Amino acid sequence: MSTSATAEPVADPRDPAFRMPLFARPRTFGLVLLVTGAVGWVASAILVLERLALYENPDHITSCDVNPWVSCGRVMGTWQSELFGFPNPLIGIVAFAIVVATATMLLSGASPGRWYWAGLQFGVTLGAVFVAWLWSQALFEIYILCLYCMVVWAAMIPCSSCSRSATSSTASFPHPGPWPGSLPSGRAPSSPSPTFWSQGRSSCDSCPPSPADLPPQKPGSSASFSTNPWRAKRCPSN
Repeated sequence: MSTSATAEPVADPRDPAFRMPLFARPRTFGLVLLVTGAVGWVASAILVLERLALYENPDHITSCDVNPWVSCGRVMGTWQSELFGFPNPLIGIVAFAIVVATATMLLSGASPGRWYWAGLQFGVTLGAVFVAWLWSQALFEIYILCLYCMVVWAAMIPCSSCSRSATSSTASFPHPGPWPGSLPSGRAPSSPSPTFWSQGRSSCDSCPPSPADLPPQKPGSSASFSTNPWRAKRCPSN
């Protein structure tokens, strides 16, 4: 006995009705990461250079010694500036370099796996917590502000907020369904469609279909895409 099934409409990210948040769109997210990562990296590099100059000459006057309340040199003399035994800006050199690399990867069209976005979100969250702690120490313990440090703090705000928005609003992580109001009335919701960066394990247009995409094969059929050497070596989905 056969029953007829009615295909439900599928919400596709390219459909105007499927409204993706602005900062969750791959190109916009990539541009935000590129700008904030570049700004944070430059500020961290300047702080590292100023710190090396202070190691060489303790009487060195840094370029951001504006007044007694805004002085990078005086902040660098506190224990909070070397929380882990080395200058804090060295962390920014490495962290913001990863952010810039992620931005260029996004803008070039690459699609890393979910583990990468989970790691990025974890690192950005730790960075935001660390920046909040440094801000509280500067205002309530040291009573001195560092100009380049504030540039790094400002760069972390859009970087962390956009990262959270992008990873929580797309199929990179489990999502209950389309956003409220993203589909017109009467349209059946469906499972989140693959996004620009969550397609790492889905088939692409130029690759042969996967066995899951094919109808059931007859017994004894020799057609098998799972053992296709072209797909195993060339398809970016593998």
